[in-house]
Amino acid sequence: MAERSLSHEPMSQLIGAVVEIKNSMDRSKVVAVITGAISLGLAIAYLLLVQFLDSRGPMVPAQMDLGLLLRWLG
Repeated sequence: MAERSLSHEPMSQLIGAVVEIKNSMDRSKVVAVITGAISLGLAIAYLLLVQFLDSRGPMVPAQMDLGLLLRWLG
């Protein structure tokens, strides 16, 4: 049984997968897949940001000083 290098095997598999994808698809399809992945990443980041902002509680408006309004009107 041959010993495998655990630290380099995933990277070589990834490189092999990228080469296989590049050989099977033309450049425009690779660009489309990459931009789709970026788009999904941004969408997930946006949803996480909205969830975080909503979890902080309700937004309370600032109090208005009616004295300034009354002085301006009167």
